[in-house]
Amino acid sequence: MNERRKADPMDVPHTPTRAEGRHKAVQRKLDEALEETFPASDPVSITTSQAEEDWGAEPADAAAEERRRGKENAQREELR
Repeated sequence: MNERRKADPMDVPHTPTRAEGRHKAVQRKLDEALEETFPASDPVSITTSQAEEDWGAEPADAAAEERRRGKENAQREELR
């Protein structure tokens, strides 16, 4: 009568990944900055560094990626 029950994946708590934790930290900072913004015309003030959170910004489409690469290549040529 002592049957072992298989663990239901829904019973196992989710352990946040490091990236999820960093994302939540930045979101908390943004929420706090928004609460401190008054009147609404004041800009949101939050300072983060690229090293703190790499958002992995991706171009919207292939054409945008091509424009970005073209600018980088042009800048390299100027330095030569």
